[in-house]
Parts: sequence; structure tokens; C-alpha cells
Amino acid sequence: MRTSAIVVPVVAIGWVATANAQGACARLKSLKLSATTITQASVVAAGTFTLHAPPFPGAVASNFQLPAHCRVTGIIKPTADSEIHFEVWMPTSGWDERYRQVGNGGLAGNIPYAALVSALQRGAATAGTDDGHVSTQEFDGSWAIGHPEKLIDYGHRAVHRTALAAERIIAAYYGQPARHTYFTGCSNGGREGLMEAERYPQDFEGYLVAEPDIDFSNNKVSHLYVWQVLHALGVQGQLTQTQLRALSAKVLKRCDAVDGIRDGQLRDPRQCPFKVSETLCSSASHNGSCLTTAQATAVQRIYDGARDVVTGAQVTPGDFGTMGTEAMTWPGVFLDSSRGPSLISMTNAGTIAALLYGNPKLNLTTVDIAKAAIARADRQR
Repeated sequence: MRTSAIVVPVVAIGWVATANAQGACARLKSLKLSATTITQASVVAAGTFTLHAPPFPGAVASNFQLPAHCRVTGIIKPTADSEIHFEVWMPTSGWDERYRQVGNGGLAGNIPYAALVSALQRGAATAGTDDGHVSTQEFDGSWAIGHPEKLIDYGHRAVHRTALAAERIIAAYYGQPARHTYFTGCSNGGREGLMEAERYPQDFEGYLVAEPDIDFSNNKVSHLYVWQVLHALGVQGQLTQTQLRALSAKVLKRCDAVDGIRDGQLRDPRQCPFKVSETLCSSASHNGSCLTTAQATAVQRIYDGARDVVTGAQVTPGDFGTMGTEAMTWPGVFLDSSRGPSLISMTNAGTIAALLYGNPKLNLTTVDIAKAAIARADRQR
């Protein structure tokens, strides 16, 4: 009985959408939603979809094969200073009765098309938002300066309001609501998922959250500390990939077997007796894999995290958890001069200065981690 109960509505939905897909989709243009304007509602024929977004420097266009679907675009304005763009994609046939909303990366600023493609290809109705602002730089936070409502939209409101609008649109198109609802996201998308679960638990049945950027403000302050350490070291002194590989190898050689198993990883880096001084160059002539005294000091400071210079209290968590994986996890932190600015410097330029301080001209090198940045971050939560 359960099998036939599931099959019947799927077949019926497929027939209705296929028989009059364009008409059913076009009628969504007149759907009345709170503080929302539907700007487009039309069927996109099956075929190649060229992904140009996100429009970041160096982004490469990709081609995907998509099934026919009803594409709905809209704008939500819950406040006078809000402009939340969103899109809903719904297969015209073969819908699996699921709704999957997808999260953003970086500081958002664009519709997460790649994630929409993945969900649609698997038969789900799907939606995504730009989090309430448009940006051509992944870590540009200038949109938040002087716009507290946009910061709230980014923080949680855009994802929530998109969920409400998308579920209404899906129900209107198919003649029934989605049987199951999910949210998926990584990094900033993971943060979005956790914010949804905490603030709006009624929006989704389940969440697939990966590498969430939790405790956002203090996380960025930790990044700022690393950036300050590296800035003091100087570009020419930053570690190369060869040095990172050598560092990881020395850590593993020293500590891999501490937990009784030699498996290429550390169970608990806190029990690793490795000392960065073991990587110091013994002479001015070396193969480029050892560390100078300044480099070794910087690595130790990053392992340890920031401390208040007066009280000695821990201010930011250390990065000791990456011991043994530096070659994989640190290339975005320590970059040699030939590879340009690090991810850390780009992230802080967009978040610490703009989102936390509202000051795009903030001198990151002089921010007092203990007395200023943490306090400011706490007030902005």
C-alpha cells in the first residue's frame, strides 16, 4: 500500500507539469507572497547550462546538463534596506517530492548556482539566495558598512525568508508541498544551516552541514591574529610549500606513533612532544625545507594562538589541531610571494574591517586582538 501511495502522486505530478509546464510555471509570476516580488517564472528546456557564477576573478565557466525545469526568480524586501535575491528551480517531471535549499560560500553575494545544479540533477526542487547583497569579490564586506539590516539578512534572515517563499512556490507549482525538506551547505553554508536549525527549526526536516564557519566573529579574529603574525614576518619570510611539506613530515615522524598506531595522522595533537625548533636550519646553506628562526617562531605562535600580553589569558584558540597536516591545511595561510595574497588576508580585509568594525580603512596591523577586536566581535554577534 505504501508503494502505490508514493507512486501515484509522483506520476500525477509528472503528467501535470509535462502537459502544461509553461502555463503552470508562468502562473507563479502572479503568486502573492509577503514582501516578495516574483520577477521571472518560466520553463527552461533540458540542455546545457553554462555556469559563469560566482563572478570572482579567476573563475572558470563550466557546462552542465540539466533537465527541463521551472525557474522562478524573485526579490524579498522584509525591510526598507533589504533586497534578498533568490531562485527556485523545479523539475517539470520526475520530481522526487523533496525540497533541498542550498547554502553559500565566502561572504555570499551571489546565487549558489553550482549547488542548485547538483540538487536539480538529482530530482529535487531546489532554491538558493544571495544572502541579501550582490558582490563580485568572495570576501568583500563593503556591502555591510552602514547597512545593519543587510548584515541581519546575511546572518540569517535571507535563508529563512527564501525557505518560506520557496515552499509556497513549490506547493503552488506541484499542487502539494514537498514531502521532505532539507538544507545543505559547507563553510558559510554550514553556518547558515546551523543558524536555521537554531533560529527557525520549523523550516527544514534535516540538515547536511559541512565545515561550518561557527562563532563567525571570533573565528575571523583568530584569522586576524594569524594575519598579524605573518605580516610581522614579512612576505619574503613566509613558508613555501616545500617547507610546509617538510614541517608536516617532521611532525608525523615525531608523533604519528604516539597513539600506538602509525597511520599518517595524530589522534590528539596535544600529546605530541614535537618542538618547532626541530625544523631549524643548521646553517645558511640548506635545501629550502628547513625553517629560519623567524619562521619557526611564527609557526609556534600560530600553534599556540593569541594571548593577552598583560594577563597571559588565551584570547584565540591555537591552530595546534593542524599539526601533521600543515602541507594540506596551511597553503591558504602561508604563501610564498610568488603566489600572491593569502586567503587569511583576503578574509580579514572583508570581514574584520567591514563587518565587525564598519571601517574599510581599518589598519589590520594595529588592531589589539585582546582589548579591541574580541570586544568588538562580541558586540556584533
